[in-house]
Amino acid sequence: MRATHIARRRERTKRSTRATRRVALGVGILGLLLALLLAPVAAAALGATGLLAYVRALPDVDALRDLPARFQPSPATTRLYARDAPDGDGQRRPVLLHEMADPRAGGAGWARPAELPRSVLDAIIAVEDPDFLTAPAPDLGRALLDWARAGAIRQSHSPIIRALVDTHLRNGTPAAPDDSRRALGDWLLGWQVSRRFSRGQLLEWTLNTRYYGHLAYGIEGAARLYFGKGAVELTTGEAALLAAVARDPAINPFDQPDAARAGQAVVLDAMAQQGMLSVDEAARAAAESLAFALPPWANAAAPGFVRLARRELEAILGPERLARGGWQVETTLDLVLQEQAACLAAGMTQTAMDAGGSACPARGHLTLPEDADTPTSLAVVALDPATGAIEALVGGADELAAHPAGTLARPFIYLTALSQGYTAASQTLDVESIYLQAGRPYSPRNIDGDYLGPLRLREALAAGQAAPAVQVLSWVGVGRVAETMRALGLEPGAETPADLTFAERGFPAGLLEVGHAFATVGNAGARAGIALDNAAPRPATIRQVFDAQGQEVYAFTPATQETLAPELAFLLTDMLASDEAALPDGRRAALAAGQSPDGAGWAIGYTPERLVGVWANRASVAEPVWQALMTWSLAGQPATEWPRPVGLRQVAVCKLSGLLPQRDGATCPTVNEWFVPGTEPAATDTMQREVAVNRGTGRLATIFTPPQLIERQPFVVYPDEAARWAADRGLTGPPTEYDTIYRTPARAGGAAVTSPEPWAAISSQWSVDGSAGGDSFSYYRLAYFPGLLPEAMQVIVERAETPVEAGELGVWDTTLLDDGLYTLLLTVVRADGTFDEVGIPVTVANGE
Repeated sequence: MRATHIARRRERTKRSTRATRRVALGVGILGLLLALLLAPVAAAALGATGLLAYVRALPDVDALRDLPARFQPSPATTRLYARDAPDGDGQRRPVLLHEMADPRAGGAGWARPAELPRSVLDAIIAVEDPDFLTAPAPDLGRALLDWARAGAIRQSHSPIIRALVDTHLRNGTPAAPDDSRRALGDWLLGWQVSRRFSRGQLLEWTLNTRYYGHLAYGIEGAARLYFGKGAVELTTGEAALLAAVARDPAINPFDQPDAARAGQAVVLDAMAQQGMLSVDEAARAAAESLAFALPPWANAAAPGFVRLARRELEAILGPERLARGGWQVETTLDLVLQEQAACLAAGMTQTAMDAGGSACPARGHLTLPEDADTPTSLAVVALDPATGAIEALVGGADELAAHPAGTLARPFIYLTALSQGYTAASQTLDVESIYLQAGRPYSPRNIDGDYLGPLRLREALAAGQAAPAVQVLSWVGVGRVAETMRALGLEPGAETPADLTFAERGFPAGLLEVGHAFATVGNAGARAGIALDNAAPRPATIRQVFDAQGQEVYAFTPATQETLAPELAFLLTDMLASDEAALPDGRRAALAAGQSPDGAGWAIGYTPERLVGVWANRASVAEPVWQALMTWSLAGQPATEWPRPVGLRQVAVCKLSGLLPQRDGATCPTVNEWFVPGTEPAATDTMQREVAVNRGTGRLATIFTPPQLIERQPFVVYPDEAARWAADRGLTGPPTEYDTIYRTPARAGGAAVTSPEPWAAISSQWSVDGSAGGDSFSYYRLAYFPGLLPEAMQVIVERAETPVEAGELGVWDTTLLDDGLYTLLLTVVRADGTFDEVGIPVTVANGE
């Protein structure tokens, strides 16, 4: 028998065995459930002994009756603490920052459906299961036959019943996708629940145990949290919004008000479709002005920070565990730094621009430009780059929300270029340029209308000019820049332009997200923070958690993820740490500043110890506020430098071109630049040139110019794309015309060239004819050089010691030469060292 036949037979046997087991298990369960309804003897008669143990191991559905006791509001609170200023012995004592309480505390507690407005019940039924109150329970016999035949049950329970099973009988433990035994068990639990309890009872449990976010369990807690009223007072519009939040607590009106409103519209539409509301009633409910209560953290010393800390604490402990209260939580907030950041943000008014006093010393470091506009919206963040811990956070939900980054996107463009093999010395051109986008011309414009000409990548980033940023973006493409941003934790989003305008318009992002991205760059490319559920590290707010008995249950250990090569991170940091970014005490700091199209400003800067980010809806104040807070917060601390990766190489390059200086010839001003091994320039500079000029005529000197009139002068030869820019600024290049040549003698003493003739066009292999001899002849040399001045001489015949009379002096191979003007030079040397010489100008024209 062939191996294939054996394999097929085994497969048929396996399929038959699996089907037999499903039938046996189905029959067993049917017998077992009949036993539950009739008598245990019947189950035994059907051979369900093994299954009986399986079903008995399922959770007891009667545990649902304990929900009212389990979901009683907790009187215990959870306290969050910040670090205060050091006391006399240098200790930083904890200061109460916020107290978390169960939203149901002091309220009506358990809500009875009969006491609630009809719209509260209708809203959750309409969006969860419109047939919940009337649909019969699934047929058990058909379900078991389906499972016995196919290993799956086609009938499903109401989503409301499934949620009760998953949340309260399975304790929220998810099932594996291919776990058929778990699926069967869940279905049997749902069947028991649907048979044992009334629909009204199930609805009551659902309304009182659903999680609505921010520790609000049940409709009563949600009503009090979001609307400051009891559930019996909810309007139709409020009930619909809470029904949407019950489906996804993340889209609550405190965190995502627009999404919550959109969810409300979905619920109201479902209610109208089910006839629970008329179309007009649904429209009126949608148009209803909702008066939300203040968030629980609204009056905290750092409301934006507390909001994040509550969310992180909930992720660490779980909402139900956290709601029990009694926790003592040490946060990462530096209360002193927070107060100074808040003081600077609040002080951005004309009356508060005096020197800082004892309450706000950071303001004493604030220097605003004379034309600074007063902002109406400002946010500040301070992070520890090494750990990702948030040390200060100022701003409400609007200020900390996503805003257009504008020109703040440019550091990510230059970082992408570095990752693609470009270097800090690569030359860009800050000149007027035109690009075609979708067939239409696009010309980037610098804000001040001025252009700086050739700039190295480092200089272009520091200058903040649009033209070179767009040029570099054209090299790497928006797609690659987006990949760089994602690696740093930023998501460009659908609103991000996919063309070259990205360099000016940027992408939408929040201050905390952008700050964390730059903190990653400052941390040698390692993204640090808290990582929950195997997610990427994000900024942390919780340092330690203790239970009511003082036992530590959580301690923050920074998670790190290398998202950027340390060499690239160092190069970008070094480029951002320009002289202009230095703090007043001379300390080096890396600073990325930007302006969005709507006039808002960004300033994200860091040292190895701290990152501070500022966003303001008036661009002129962002950088001064950043500098003031950084200067104050680092005062008295020793300055440190970012560690440099050992593999980087430092090379001296020409300041203008970024290329290597010429070994012989024109010298160029040089700067030292860092390079990743393998990216160092190999070419030599050609912009800086020394040219021989007839100082009398100002024209290029030739072999016929009197030596006493020849003078070597330095010139800069700009790229063709920058020629117009240079001309507009009076930056003249070297002369393009040679001295006037009145005659070109073909004979001088014993040296004569008869072919080629002066000014002839030659190509390929050319025979040079003439004479070389005379009295006391020693030898002759035949050579050529570009142009008309004997520089960069190349030899055709080095030393020919046999005189020639009207014959071939040598063969000039021009095949590898660039077309252009050259001079053929014949030199006849006598025994006493004197010589005769004749130069013949010719044009090499191999391309013709």
